[in-house]
Amino acid sequence: KASPNAAPAPAPGGKKSKSKSKKKKSLGGSTLNAGNTSLDSEQDSGPLPSPSQSYPTNVVCLRGRLSKNHTDDIGVTEVVHKITGMWSSGLDLILADPENNKGLCNKFEYEHRCTVPSDQFPLSGRYTGWFYLTNEDKSRTRVTERDVTLRFKRNNAGYHNVEGR
Repeated sequence: KASPNAAPAPAPGGKKSKSKSKKKKSLGGSTLNAGNTSLDSEQDSGPLPSPSQSYPTNVVCLRGRLSKNHTDDIGVTEVVHKITGMWSSGLDLILADPENNKGLCNKFEYEHRCTVPSDQFPLSGRYTGWFYLTNEDKSRTRVTERDVTLRFKRNNAGYHNVEGR
């Protein structure tokens, strides 16, 4: 499970997922302590779900921090929800080497910008960003993604499960 200050993000490759499902990405095992789109952190009626199951090895895992800031870069105040962190082929690799001294992890960053003020956090919606891939020669390639949809759903442990596609 992610720490209260860690936020999972979409699995690198856009259509890939932590569970390797091509149709729907479940950022399983990802919880977030903390969401102006139709995907806001809605809850179905009834009891809250349990936290998503975590898989320590052989499943693409992203671990990072989610922040909310305001910017005036384009002359209009925007609210920016940004997720930055590391991803790897297993949570165990990230936990064993959080500074990535062994080079088995790669950086990622995703953000959602909106001009409509909202107190909601975390914010579900479309995120745009990038991640690095390590090539066989150890060089890195930056891969850009657009329209990664993340949905944050409160769970019964007081955190959020994260689903994406």
